[in-house]
Amino acid sequence: MEKSVGAREVCAGSAVTLTNGSTGGTGVWSSSTVSVATIDNNGLVRGVGAGNAVITYTVTTGSGCVSVDTAHIAVNALPEMEKSIGLHEVCAGSSVTLTNGSTGGTGVWSSSAVSVATVDNSGLVRGVAAGNAVITYTVTTAKGCVSVDTAHIAVNALPEMDKSVGAREVCAGSSVTLTNGSTGGTGVWSSSNTGVATVDNNGLVHGVVAGNAVITYTVTTAKGCVSVDTAHILVNALPEMEKSVGEREVCAGSAITLTNGSTGGAGVWSSGNTVVATVDNNGLVHVVVAGNAVIAYTVTTTKGCVSVDTARITVNALPEMEKSVGLREVCAGSAVTLTNGSTGGTGVWSSSNTGIATIDNNGLVRGVSAGSAVITYTVTTAKGCVSVDTAHVLVNALPEMEKSVGLREVCAGSSVTLTNGSTGGTGVWSSSVVSVATVDNNGLVRGVSAGSAVITYTVTTAKGCVSVDTAHIAVNALPEMEKSVGLREVCAGSAVTLTNGSTGGTGVWSSSNTGVATVDNNGLVLGVSAGSAVITCTATTAKGCVSQDTAHIVVNALPEMEKSIG
Repeated sequence: MEKSVGAREVCAGSAVTLTNGSTGGTGVWSSSTVSVATIDNNGLVRGVGAGNAVITYTVTTGSGCVSVDTAHIAVNALPEMEKSIGLHEVCAGSSVTLTNGSTGGTGVWSSSAVSVATVDNSGLVRGVAAGNAVITYTVTTAKGCVSVDTAHIAVNALPEMDKSVGAREVCAGSSVTLTNGSTGGTGVWSSSNTGVATVDNNGLVHGVVAGNAVITYTVTTAKGCVSVDTAHILVNALPEMEKSVGEREVCAGSAITLTNGSTGGAGVWSSGNTVVATVDNNGLVHVVVAGNAVIAYTVTTTKGCVSVDTARITVNALPEMEKSVGLREVCAGSAVTLTNGSTGGTGVWSSSNTGIATIDNNGLVRGVSAGSAVITYTVTTAKGCVSVDTAHVLVNALPEMEKSVGLREVCAGSSVTLTNGSTGGTGVWSSSVVSVATVDNNGLVRGVSAGSAVITYTVTTAKGCVSVDTAHIAVNALPEMEKSVGLREVCAGSAVTLTNGSTGGTGVWSSSNTGVATVDNNGLVLGVSAGSAVITCTATTAKGCVSQDTAHIVVNALPEMEKSIG
């Protein structure tokens, strides 16, 4: 026998050949454990399952003599494999991840056709081009035992795409149509930013606001493979517009300024009906006749983007006016009535200077002070349209008057002079009761009898304006006097009593020549020396009015006497 030496190892599912060069008999191979390892007549040992088996080679001679050779076989287990099942499909340009939870060794992924599909160390399969490839996962144990898992990969073709080229531009609010002649699947349009640009199922791109968006055309085959075409869309901003709101109304013959603070382009104003309203380059709308017109402000950017702002102008008719003609005059303190037969609205009177002239709701103008004022009659329609009629009112000054103050008094039979330094006209004096007081052209007032009278000074200007000054005159009565009559005589050294029964005042006696005659407060006249004197009784009222009574006194001399000498 040629002995087998030591132990032999084989992987489950693998084989090893044992040889024995014995001679002199017939040999037979056998396994102690066929569930671990089998052996055929040629000494080929196949590992069946992990474990140990004894392989025996028995040789028997023709004489029946037997020799035995044994080899210890260790069958090493294969690594555990998580098998992939069936067919895997992936689209060209896409990927799919294969997994294998094998244990007991180191695994390596590989592709049978890397031009169709590749696989990386993580089992990520990438479709390269349409076709078929086998992806293999090979696991080797430390004992060199190998397990293999395979997956058949079908790489499906992408649909054919008609690629868009470069960037497209569109204005906000405008649109552009994109086309794509792709075949092999169903296409769907989409926008990366619908706030900037939207796209419909026909490829119509509508610019929303300024910015950038990517428009994508996605085509999907029946196998779910996707091709994508993109176009970069630049949405250009419209010029910034300050929009007019609603309808504007203006009255015929008036103007209104429209403003638009747009930026980013050049603006032009225009009118849709120049017969009704025109507009200049500054937005000043001049209305011509009643009617309607649309005023447009069109702004165009350097990119050709256009914004338009419109204002609808309704021109309302003015009320019909009956115009006042020329200059009106009125004296300060006097009034004149203005009339206006206007129709079509409500009228209001007003004065440009109420310090000069006022006017009431009936058109009654009152002159206040000298000067000029414009009296306006303003008629407003229900639409707020205004017609104005004006009258220039000249208020003529009254003559300047030096006014008399308070009450003046004069005694009957006396006089007082009134003065008035008025200017600007001719003055006339008059008395309301000439039986009480009279006045001459110089203002000299004479008291006639007790009572009251109003003295008036009336000044009239060349314009017929009149100023009046008045003074209330009280004429005070004189005291009542009992008059002495004729000549009175008295002897020197003698006395005579005079009496006066006057009433209405206080009386005082006086002598014109006290060297001839004196008089006391009781009217007692004392002759002093021969001669003449006038004795006066003066009575004064509480108002200062004076009455006098006089008596002529002759004082007679005493005879000359020869005196006796004691």
